[in-house]
Amino acid sequence: RIRHAALDPALPWSALGDPTLLASPFRFPVRLTRKLSVEAQEAALSEAVERARRGMIPVCGFISPAEHELERRLRAEKAARYIKAVPHGLKHGYDPSLEDSRAIAEGRLLLLSSFPPEIPVSPISRANCEAMNGRIMRLCGEAAEAICTSQTAGGLAAPRTLCNPAPGGSGDSPDRLGKKGFSKVPACALCALALALAAHADADPFNSYTNHAGNVVSGVVVALDARTATISNVTETAALPLSIFPKPEQRRIAADFGKPRIPPAVKRAIEGAEKSMARSRKRAEKGLCSKEESEDFCEKSEAALRSYLDKQVESGTITSAERMALGH
Repeated sequence: RIRHAALDPALPWSALGDPTLLASPFRFPVRLTRKLSVEAQEAALSEAVERARRGMIPVCGFISPAEHELERRLRAEKAARYIKAVPHGLKHGYDPSLEDSRAIAEGRLLLLSSFPPEIPVSPISRANCEAMNGRIMRLCGEAAEAICTSQTAGGLAAPRTLCNPAPGGSGDSPDRLGKKGFSKVPACALCALALALAAHADADPFNSYTNHAGNVVSGVVVALDARTATISNVTETAALPLSIFPKPEQRRIAADFGKPRIPPAVKRAIEGAEKSMARSRKRAEKGLCSKEESEDFCEKSEAALRSYLDKQVESGTITSAERMALGH
């Protein structure tokens, strides 16, 4: 059993994994049904993964085919952390899948159940799935903008505020923080950081890092040493001890330090070109095309990608330094 300020105490919650994910004010629910068009599905998947890259916490049951694809993409994003709700109980000795076990060991996943332990894994009950989805929405509350099917255009839910405390309180009282030696972020500052994150979602994306107490710092890592990370945003620059962050967040901070901030569209173009070249090389390895044909394709793809990136510099989308850091 697990108890947390974000969870409805009337329900028999149980969990496996990192419970600090419940403390993040940047949780957001994801529900993708079969009613989504291919275009809307891809847009929702890309948005959810991009938010996870920036430190937000998707909460989903990962049951529909689109949700399975989201889970696959989140597993591939080594910095992504997420909550997986299940429509069954987690009995003592529950054995998660190999993929879930790996994500739990890495501190990136919380398996969460709101059902008694005697509720079996199979068959999957539709009533339980509907109850689970409703509880996901209540768990996230107004913490973050939802990604789900609805009557709005494109299948995305209407925008909601990014920073409200979780139901039952924030769980970060001064006493609790003081005993562990953490710095408390005032509510007004936390809201300012959340709004800054939302305002810069496309043009100048910030990352978000959650400390042990559930407080979130949003910004860009501008300096890093063995003990301290200096994080800057539009309002302030702060030097923070790395010890206040869980190990997975410390790894994200280290990975983000010095990383160029590239717009999502440019990232997708690079990833698409690299995947196409990798597929061509694999085709050559399997004898489906000649080595010369593959090399010619890759040379043309690389040239096209270089030309694209040069145009992004000319248009001001990325800087020359960021262009050089991309390595193409």
